[in-house]
Amino acid sequence: MDSDPKKYDPVQGKAPDCNNGEDRISNLPESIMSHILSFLPTKYAVATTILSTKWKSDLLASIPNLFLNMDDSLLLHPEREAPINSDMVEEHKTSFVSFMYRVLDVILENVPYIRLLRLNCTNDYEDAHIIAWICAALSRKVQALDLKVTMENPSLLLHSLCGCTTLTSLTFNNHLLLDVPESFCLPNLESLDLHSVEFPNDDSLYWFFMGCPMLEDLGMYACDLRQITVLPICFPSLKGFFIEDCYKGVGYEIELDAPQLDVFMYNDRVAEGYPVLNLNSVSKVHIDIGLSDDQMEEPDFVEYYDNVSELVMACSNADHMYLSKVCMHTVYKSFLQLPLFGKLTNLQLGGLDVMGWELLPNLLINAPNLKFFEISEGFYNDEECYARFEENMREVVPVCLLLHLKQFEIWEFGGEEDEVNGHLTAPLSTHSVRVGFSLVMRKCVTLVPNPQAQVLSDPNMAMDIMKKNISMIIPHNFAWVNFFFFSGFVAAKIPFPLTQSQRFRVMLQTGY
Repeated sequence: MDSDPKKYDPVQGKAPDCNNGEDRISNLPESIMSHILSFLPTKYAVATTILSTKWKSDLLASIPNLFLNMDDSLLLHPEREAPINSDMVEEHKTSFVSFMYRVLDVILENVPYIRLLRLNCTNDYEDAHIIAWICAALSRKVQALDLKVTMENPSLLLHSLCGCTTLTSLTFNNHLLLDVPESFCLPNLESLDLHSVEFPNDDSLYWFFMGCPMLEDLGMYACDLRQITVLPICFPSLKGFFIEDCYKGVGYEIELDAPQLDVFMYNDRVAEGYPVLNLNSVSKVHIDIGLSDDQMEEPDFVEYYDNVSELVMACSNADHMYLSKVCMHTVYKSFLQLPLFGKLTNLQLGGLDVMGWELLPNLLINAPNLKFFEISEGFYNDEECYARFEENMREVVPVCLLLHLKQFEIWEFGGEEDEVNGHLTAPLSTHSVRVGFSLVMRKCVTLVPNPQAQVLSDPNMAMDIMKKNISMIIPHNFAWVNFFFFSGFVAAKIPFPLTQSQRFRVMLQTGY
């Protein structure tokens, strides 16, 4: 076979010149080259300025939606594995400082705006350098800042940010003590993520939040809130709130006044109280809260159970809800009556202990429109759990099991399908009800729709089921009963106790 003259030449160590010395890349239109540079890390995009006169600094400045990812750990050959000594660290820091000033003050001198500046400093730099870099980005109308820096005086950072009208997203990714002045203001900030930040007092936290009147998304992760007494989440335009691992052994109250909140995730210890709970518009909820060991040792620790229940009850308008195993346990212990979750269609439970299984029937009864039900942390083979569940299910069959539930899904399932089928469907079989939903155990099982669910959509069949089970649904000592199904029709109004007339009970059971 003839050899290909265009293949790599191992002797010369290079491929032959196929283009007669022509630089085809440099002849591309600047719009295409700018598009290519937009996919490169800043380090390599800047390095292209030495390739030729065509790849000049103006080309980098012409990149639309410029994203600057400044990471000092990636600047100087991270592939080298030689041990790093103090001299190398200082050399590294000096080189990074020079690089930053060259990019921001020279190469990007004529840039109209910067979409994002992500600054990750693994080494400590003087506050003056960090402030100068941030001010250079602010002067170029930066829209998003993602900062992971260490500063001796974070107040300088707050002062430089104050009043910026172009900033819409701000992220702090390192421990900073934020002593916020009353004059602090970011009038157009829409997204705020706080990681490991600390506030010295209530006033600092209050002025920080008050200075962000347009905030739509707020995330607080591992923040140090030991010096505050109230966490005020009071934003008229807030749509997403996420709080995780902010409890550090000292409790605080949380005020939740967010009339437009849509997504709410709470993964932490329960607060000292929730004096304000305005969550009427929330649609997606993830609640994983319980009591800490310190809270369990307090004399009035029972009040914390009510705090958890009140928070769950405040989310009664949600259509998607996740409740952890410890949350279900705590809600059961509070003994507060659950509200009607009329809009709830998707329910996911992290797991269930004995008390969770006892609470489950009541939760299903109060979720009449539930369509998808999932247990994400296995199905525990505990006969006491099943016994309590079956006993409560014999009292009342939840409407969602009769009419709306389409899928019951169990993840990390380790048993046999008959084990679950027997315990889950046994209470229904006592009422002569056919199961109209798919039961899926997620080992590696794919959902197969159950055709029986379509049969239950027949109004006549649904009416027969209601007639045969109405005596089990109506409490025997209840004077007036309004039973609603479908869109709210009244099935029966009975102005007398059923226990005094066996004749009427028989008529209802036989379908007259």
